[in-house]
Amino acid sequence: MLLNKPRIMKHELIGLCVIVAESKNKNQIGFEGTIIDETKNTITIKTNQSNDDQFKKKLIKNQITIIIKNSNKKIEMKKLIMRPEDRIKKA
Repeated sequence: MLLNKPRIMKHELIGLCVIVAESKNKNQIGFEGTIIDETKNTITIKTNQSNDDQFKKKLIKNQITIIIKNSNKKIEMKKLIMRPEDRIKKA
């Protein structure tokens, strides 16, 4: 699915494969996996390596920029700081 910037506001993020491109925490850069949860201020990413909790990372939206693997679109997550259900309604 092609996601451009206006469409990402309407799109559900859970299930997207992403890579952390930029982060205030340098240890998070390059982390990749599938978004498994989203709240107003965070997303949770799980790697494809295991189902264990140690392979899940909760990331703060206003500190990261992600790249969506399928489309190579770069998304500044601070622009998506709102409850997912409100973001989808407003778009």
